[in-house]
Amino acid sequence: MAATRAESRAEQDWATHTQPALENVEHKITRAGHRVAELESDARFRHRWLTQHPDLARRIEHTQRELRRLDDPIGVELLERVEALAPEPPVTSPHLERTDIARLRAHLDRLQQTRDIEPPGLSL
Repeated sequence: MAATRAESRAEQDWATHTQPALENVEHKITRAGHRVAELESDARFRHRWLTQHPDLARRIEHTQRELRRLDDPIGVELLERVEALAPEPPVTSPHLERTDIARLRAHLDRLQQTRDIEPPGLSL
């Protein structure tokens, strides 16, 4: 009798508190998966576009710097001095970006797979 009441109470607690939170997390995981796919598509498009227009990457960077110079001339001057002293930053390859995305996707998949775990107190 006490076990039945405890199980009933655990089921009510699950339905009231845990299940809505789980559904919210699952919804966020789904949205994150869609966003990852969207960002991958954007990155592929950008990479392909810049490959087709190699001179424009330099021109875009130059334009961005000139716009920053209008907003903060002293900051840009200091940044240029620091950049002149620093070694060239490593180029991020699309492969490394895909590795990070794959790691994130695997983590999200693991989180989704654990949703079938029964809450404590329901399995007798």
